[in-house]
Amino acid sequence: MKRTLFLTTLLVLTLFLASCITQPNDPGVLPGDTIELDVTYETNVKDGFVSTRSISAFEPSETFQYYFGFKGNAPLFKVNEIEVQANDLVYYEDSIAISYNKAGEEMKGAIQLFDTSDNGQPNESVRAKFENADINDILNDGDNLIFAGYTIVNSLNTIYVNMVDQKDIKNINNDNQVERTKENLRNVKVLYVQNDQQENEAGLVVTSIAKLGDYYYFSLANENGKILKTDSNFEILDSVDVNYVKDLQVSENSLYALSISTEGGTIVEYNSDLVEQNSVDVNSITSNEEKASLAILGDYAAYTRAENGFDLVNLSDGSDIVNFPLGTVNGLSYMDNSLFVHSASALLVYKFDGLSLVKNGEHYFSNAVEGDGTGLDVNELSPNFVTYNPETNLVFNATGNQGVFMYELIDQDASTPDKEYFDKIILNGNLVSGHLKTIPVVPTDEDSYPEIILDIIYYSKDSAHDHKIGIFNYKGTGVDNWDQLQGTDGFEVVELIESTKNENKDRETYKAYAKYLGFYINDLDENKTFRNPKALGDDYPNGESAIKFYINEDGNNGKGEIIVGFEDAGSNSNPDGDYNDVVLVIRAYHKNDTITDLFEIVDYQ
Repeated sequence: MKRTLFLTTLLVLTLFLASCITQPNDPGVLPGDTIELDVTYETNVKDGFVSTRSISAFEPSETFQYYFGFKGNAPLFKVNEIEVQANDLVYYEDSIAISYNKAGEEMKGAIQLFDTSDNGQPNESVRAKFENADINDILNDGDNLIFAGYTIVNSLNTIYVNMVDQKDIKNINNDNQVERTKENLRNVKVLYVQNDQQENEAGLVVTSIAKLGDYYYFSLANENGKILKTDSNFEILDSVDVNYVKDLQVSENSLYALSISTEGGTIVEYNSDLVEQNSVDVNSITSNEEKASLAILGDYAAYTRAENGFDLVNLSDGSDIVNFPLGTVNGLSYMDNSLFVHSASALLVYKFDGLSLVKNGEHYFSNAVEGDGTGLDVNELSPNFVTYNPETNLVFNATGNQGVFMYELIDQDASTPDKEYFDKIILNGNLVSGHLKTIPVVPTDEDSYPEIILDIIYYSKDSAHDHKIGIFNYKGTGVDNWDQLQGTDGFEVVELIESTKNENKDRETYKAYAKYLGFYINDLDENKTFRNPKALGDDYPNGESAIKFYINEDGNNGKGEIIVGFEDAGSNSNPDGDYNDVVLVIRAYHKNDTITDLFEIVDYQ
C-alpha cells in the first residue's frame, strides 16, 4: 500500500513539474493567439511634407509623356531614439498609410497616416510607434489596412498580422474612437512561429501580402521561406515551401510569386488553392539579402535584380528576357498601364504597349535634392516602393532612410510646336498687351495663389541679336520701375534661356506661385532689356510693349496654353509688329485645371 501511494505521489509530482517546464520546441504562443505589442501614439500631428520650389527638379522632354514635379518630402522620425525607415505605403480614399521598420536586432516599426485631401500640402494626422516589433508590409484590401511583421516571443521569431478598419484609423483623432482604435492597433494576431530557427540563421520576415478572392496570402522569406494562405480571420488554410520568396502579386485569378537568390530564381503562377499552374526561370540577384519586387503586365512580368536593374520576361515560356541596366533597382509598381521603377538614382515611368516597355518619364533624385535646403543625401537612398493616385496625379515614393518623397505626375503634350504653329496664331493678330495674373484658388482671397508647374517651350526665329530670356514672379503692383519691384513681397527672377539669333528650340520648366507672372528679354548686343509689363522696362517705340500674350484655349490637348511673343529686341528703332522673333509656348499644370482656370491677361495697375 505504501509502495503504491509512493509511486502515485511520484507520478503526480513528475507530471506537475513537467507542466511547469517549457519544452525546447514549445513556443509558448501559437498561431491564432492574440499578443499585445508596445505601441505609443501621436494624434493630431500637424507635421506636413517639407515643400520645395526647386526648378531643377523638372525634366520635361520632347519624347516623354510624363515628368515628375518634385513637391517635397516627409522627414524621418525616431522610435525610442532609433530612427526608422520608410519601407512601404498604400493609398486609401484621400489618405496614404506609410509603414516603417528598423530591420535587425533593434526591432522598431511605425505606421504614419497623411491626409492628402489638400493636394498641395498633405498633413500628417496619425503616427503609431511600435517599440518591440518590425512592420514589413502593408496592404489596402478596399476596406481595411492589413499590416504584418515580426516580433520576438519567448526568444522565438514570431510573425504577426493585424487588420484595422480604414475609417477607424482615419478617425483616430475623434475622442469617442481613439481608445478603440489604439487597442485594435496594438492587439495583433500570431500568424506563424519559427520554432525551428537555428543559431546564427536569419529569421523569416514578411516580404509581401496579397489578397485573391476571399483569401489572404503572406510570403515569408529567407532560405527556408514559405507562402501562407489564410481566411479572413488569418487562420492558416494551406502553405507551400518556397526558398527566398520575395514578392507576391495578383493578376486576373492567379497569384504570382517571385523567388530569387544568387543561384537564380523563378516566377510561379498559383491558383487560389496554392496549386502551381506555371513557372518560368529568371535571372539571379547579387545577394540573397537583397529586396526584390515583381509586377505583372498581362502576359509579361517585370522583376528587380538589385544592382543589375530589372528584367522583363514573357510569362508563357520565359522567353524575351530584356534587361534594363539602371543600377540598383528594388521597387516596381504597375498602375494605370504604367510601370513605376524606383532605382537608387531616379524614379522612372515606363509605358507598356503589350509587348515592350518604353520609357515615358524620369526624375533623377539629385534634381530634387540640389538647392532646395532639405539636406537630403541622394547617395544614401534605399529604394523601396511607389504608390500613385491617378485622380490627384500625386505620386508618393518610400525611399527607406530618406523618408517619403512626393511628386506631381505631369501628363504633358510632348510635342514641340513648329514655325507654322506659331505663325497661325501670331499672324492672325491675336496677341495683346497686358500682364499675366494668377487666378486665386479661393475667389475671395487674393493671396491664395496656386503653385503652378510651367512647361516652357522656346522658339527663336528671326531675332536680330543674341539675347537672354527670363521670367519672374511678383505679388506687388503700382511700382514705377524695376528697382522698386525687386524689393516687393514675393519677387523672384530666373533666367530661362540664353540664345543666339540663329533659329533654335529649347525647353525649360518653372514654378509660378505669386500673383503675377512677368517676362523679360535682354538684347546682349545693345545691352537693352525689355520687360512685361512695359512700365518696368525701357521705353519702346510708338508706346507699344515689346512682349505680348495670347491664351490659346485649344492647345495642349484642350488644357490650353499661353503664347508669348517678343518683338524685334535688336531692332527696336524700326519694329515690324510681327512678334515672332522669339516665341514662348507655356503649358501650365496644376491638378486638372485648364489654362483659363489659372491665368488671365490684365492691364498693369
